[in-house]
Amino acid sequence: MDRSVRFRPATARVIHEMFDDEVVIVDLDTGRYFCVQEAGADIWRLMLTGQSVAEMAASLAARYDASEDALADATARLCDELVRERLVAATTDTPAARDAAPLNAADPRRPFTPPALQVYTDMQDLLLLDPIHEVDATGWPVAKADDPA
Repeated sequence: MDRSVRFRPATARVIHEMFDDEVVIVDLDTGRYFCVQEAGADIWRLMLTGQSVAEMAASLAARYDASEDALADATARLCDELVRERLVAATTDTPAARDAAPLNAADPRRPFTPPALQVYTDMQDLLLLDPIHEVDATGWPVAKADDPA
């Protein structure tokens, strides 16, 4: 992968919530949700600032005890997986303004574990339920029973 490539979340159909060392990403089209932790969460945060794979690796090198090349390889692998899952897309847009990197370089360096994208389908039916058209009089999240006719 070209390390100068940048990524952006797939618009409208992908939402995310960031926690301390974890990011939960939801694909509203499939109802699947995903989780990345530690370095994976940091990569997601850096991606949102518009950094390229190489820039993300340089930022991660200040926080994790690993070579910049190892960090770039792991970042590229995670980005490839996010693209395969249709959660992000490569972009040629140059970021208009970058926020400061969300990683605190003053913290002690951490051991590096390559990030893993965890995939969950246990709430798929609930996430795909249309709360306007597919519920009974009880309301959401109770799905309307199939009409036996």
